[in-house]
Amino acid sequence: DSGSAIVALTNDRDTSYFGEIGIGTPPQKYTVIYDTGSSVLWVPSSKEQDFIEATDETDNVFLHRRFSFWLNRNVDEEEGGELVFGGLDPNHFRGDHTYVPVTYQYYWQFGIGDVLIGDKSTGFCAPGCQAFADSGTSLLSGPTAIVTQINHAIGANSEELNVKFGLTPEQYILKGEATQCISGFTAMDATLLGPLWILGDVFMRPYHTVFDYGNLLVGFAEAA
Repeated sequence: DSGSAIVALTNDRDTSYFGEIGIGTPPQKYTVIYDTGSSVLWVPSSKEQDFIEATDETDNVFLHRRFSFWLNRNVDEEEGGELVFGGLDPNHFRGDHTYVPVTYQYYWQFGIGDVLIGDKSTGFCAPGCQAFADSGTSLLSGPTAIVTQINHAIGANSEELNVKFGLTPEQYILKGEATQCISGFTAMDATLLGPLWILGDVFMRPYHTVFDYGNLLVGFAEAA
């Protein structure tokens, strides 16, 4: 076929999405979080081994140098999510993806133009903001000043750009205990890279996300 491979993901109460991986010959199965925010693979070891040595690599396994995520919000459904290596699953997005160029190759990082609360620009990103799509982060993290405003007004999207990516209350409010709701926004102050947003699972659930490492692009489309 086209060289694509699908990994089924399990939704753990909307806090993490994990799937199986095989290591060694014959392969030993492990359950891992496929984390786009980390360059390190962590697996348990009875010998507390520091690293796994790769003795053989196979290049050009996939026709298309990309992978994509679909994360299901409905924890009651059997299908928790899907990771596709080498392609896209048209069953899980609508329309075309909007692609943005990667600005920092050590992360899946890209620039964002503005953050709105309701219909009003915060102006916080006027000097420039960066973000990266992180499948290993449960919440949506941003600078304290803006997240504090969002958690008061509880509503965010983008304006003054060609494409808007909005979030509804159903998408950014998480279920806690029986009578408890949790905001999907958490504060994270500036890093060495400047104001930074981590678009975790709260953002990646409503938006099917493509990581194109062949062209250094990140793409978003409405999830289906």
